Parts: sequence; C-alpha cells; structure tokens
Amino acid sequence: MSKLIFQGEGESKHYDLPRSGRCRIGRSRHSDICLDHPSISESHCELAVDPLIVEVTDLGSTNGTFINGFPVQKGKLSNGQILQVGGFSMVLELDAQDVVLPIVDQSVRQRPTSLPNGLACCYNHSEIVAAMECGHCTKFFCRPCVSVIGLVGGKRHLLCPVCHNHCSPYAGANARSGGGFLGGILTAFKKITGRFGN
Repeated sequence: MSKLIFQGEGESKHYDLPRSGRCRIGRSRHSDICLDHPSISESHCELAVDPLIVEVTDLGSTNGTFINGFPVQKGKLSNGQILQVGGFSMVLELDAQDVVLPIVDQSVRQRPTSLPNGLACCYNHSEIVAAMECGHCTKFFCRPCVSVIGLVGGKRHLLCPVCHNHCSPYAGANARSGGGFLGGILTAFKKITGRFGN
C-alpha cells in the first residue's frame, strides 16, 4: 500500500493512502489524514491517488502546499518526493508494482535459400525456383518479385526488391533446370499433370 512517511524529531509515522481515489489532509477531524497542528489549515490539500502517481491540489491553505520545496496549487507527487503541508514534511512511498514482462522469442527464423533439388529458391517465395539474382545483396528472386522500370520502347531495368540494385538472370536455373524458359514450362506442366493424374 502506498503511504506518506513523516519523520520528525525522534519519531517516524506513516499515513496509508488508498489504492485509488481521493484523500484529504487537514486539521479537521473529518480529514482522511488529520494533522492537528496550528500550521495546518482545516482543509489543507487533497490527494488524487492512482497506482503510479499522486496528484496534489492545495485547498486554499494559509501556509501553502509544497512539493520538493516548490509551492504548488496543483502538482504531481512522484515516488520519493517530499510533500510539505504547514510544518509537516512527508515522503511519498508508492506501493511497488510487480510487472511481468512476456518472454519474446528473439531468434530470427532463417529463410530457406535452396530447394531440395539444389537450385536456389526465391527470397520471398521459398517454394519457387529463383529466376533472378542480385549482384549487390546476393539474394535470389522469382521473376514476379523483381521490379521492372523503363520507358516505352527503351531498355528495361530489373531491380532488386530488397536493395534496389540491378538484377540479372540466375544462371543456375538455366543450367540445371533443363532448357531455360521452355524447360521451366515443361517442368511446370509435368507438375500440373502429375497432380491431376493422382
């Protein structure tokens, strides 16, 4: 429970604060914290308490309300700060809150770089054979992943979607896939007909 700790000459006393809500300090016996002393006004100040901070409002007291030595009409009192009302100085001790942080897996899942047949796969689509290779970041991509820019009738530029440098055709795909573009169509046709044949 949060509390205000008063340390006077040879004595120490604490005043418990509510977990949340309002708490009035004053000389009146109807105050939540009654400080029967001539330097304290009948209704001196009011505290609005929540679990993280306490807001202090002076209620027109004669001798004022201070936080860490500075007079306030309305101010925030944080943990360990000193609230002074009249001749009383008290330190705020907020209730320690147990904070539980979730355990987050920080490991980065490795992207596959090749298919079971040994060919490089697309950086974005691990199940597709790469068709393009970036000479700068050395990543491989399928044809739809590569950005194409160029003027109508002019030379087209194939750009890497990661680092935006030039890409060139992946030589390994033609060398090992059996026939380049036509070989790729034939492989795709075999896969399709094989699926429908089952």
